[in-house]
Amino acid sequence: MKITQTLVFDTSLSQDKAIKTIASIEEMETLESLGDRFESVGVHEGMTLLVHTSLRSLGWVCGGAQTVIDSLLNAVGPGGTIVFPAFTGNNTDPIHWRRPPVATEAVRRKILANTPPHHTRHSLPWSNVGAVPRLAASWEGAVRSTHPQHSFLAIGPRATDLCRPDEYNYD
Repeated sequence: MKITQTLVFDTSLSQDKAIKTIASIEEMETLESLGDRFESVGVHEGMTLLVHTSLRSLGWVCGGAQTVIDSLLNAVGPGGTIVFPAFTGNNTDPIHWRRPPVATEAVRRKILANTPPHHTRHSLPWSNVGAVPRLAASWEGAVRSTHPQHSFLAIGPRATDLCRPDEYNYD
């Protein structure tokens, strides 16, 4: 399938480069083609599916992350649940940061003093988890677990059960 439209979504590219990039796409993923791919690997209605995605690895997806989520929801149907990592790796002690590392102890202390506390509903998943989980976090009916660093989010009838509050015992 050859793409003839010249829609530009990536503002980091010059318009000419973006148009050439989109015009050179010969195949794309759609709601239907993703559904076929999911079915071919055994995804079916009623499943609970833990999804770790890379939007880029799928190639050009018409509709982007929204199409991926819609396709997953269609594949598992109304009785199925999809689960995504919603990690907040930036909610850690900066002493462990490597990309980029924290320059000095004074900078580390300043970061610790000024980082807002994790809020399950309002803290976005870290950008490193990708576009699909970041969009899923705002999805109608999405439920997120309460772990401040390694949370998951789920959409579907088992979402509340799968993401019930963690109980921590610090004794």
